[in-house]
Amino acid sequence: QVYIPTKWKTANIILILKPKKDKQHPSSYRPISLVNCLGKLLEKIIKQRLMLELERRNILPEHQAGFRPGKSQYATSYD
Repeated sequence: QVYIPTKWKTANIILILKPKKDKQHPSSYRPISLVNCLGKLLEKIIKQRLMLELERRNILPEHQAGFRPGKSQYATSYD
């Protein structure tokens, strides 16, 4: 059983007005998520360990290139 603090799992979303846009229209704003740096670090550690285990066990298909270091989507597109 693992406990992860709630504030590590939540984000504060702020809205940034796009340049030269009308303040009255919701589409004129760009949402930005501010996440806790310790939560983000934990996510990266878990992702790294998970990817290493998936590679070690050869679970991912060979044509799965997205988000895999050393793999290129272009190489799989022409096979």
